[in-house]
Amino acid sequence: MKIASISAFPDSLNPGMLSCDLALSKILEKIPAIKMHTRFNIEEKISLPIQNKTFDYEYLEDPEQLENFDCIIYWGDFLQLIDYAKQDYLSREKQRNGYINSDNSLDKWYKCILLENSPNLQKRSLIFGSTIYNINSNKMQDRKYEKALQTILSNSPLVLFRDIFSANIYSQLTNKTTNSFGCDCSFFLEPKKVNSKKNYLLYS
Repeated sequence: MKIASISAFPDSLNPGMLSCDLALSKILEKIPAIKMHTRFNIEEKISLPIQNKTFDYEYLEDPEQLENFDCIIYWGDFLQLIDYAKQDYLSREKQRNGYINSDNSLDKWYKCILLENSPNLQKRSLIFGSTIYNINSNKMQDRKYEKALQTILSNSPLVLFRDIFSANIYSQLTNKTTNSFGCDCSFFLEPKKVNSKKNYLLYS
């Protein structure tokens, strides 16, 4: 089985994002059927040192790059959130290139993150640990975004958000009663033992 994972760009070696990506590797290492795992982001090809390893991220600029994968995993925060696309993503694109055509860059986000007009890819895509918590009626006036988000959420065989607000929005957008409340991706990191002679309570 060939797996593609798509995560947000770990700007300035963001430890939260890197902990999520490390958690995914820990999970996939335990699944013998997975023969290949390729990491992608939609901003640039990079290699990052994580826990004495090097994580290589391929540059995803066209959904056709995902055609040969058996499963596509959208892993981590904010990827499907329009604010993330218009603020974080576009801001970094402008820093890299000096000037960008915002419409063209957003078009790439729609095609590669929401898989707009690619239902076959959507049906192979899992969305885990993301959040769309601040979507409201004003954002849903953007009909292009509403339709694209609704379509990928409806077609994806598994959607599990990190927060209950996003899970409720999912139910409203898709009319599905499926439980879509998951957790933050980094919760899958293997915890180190806590050395204590006293009883303790760990919470998050």
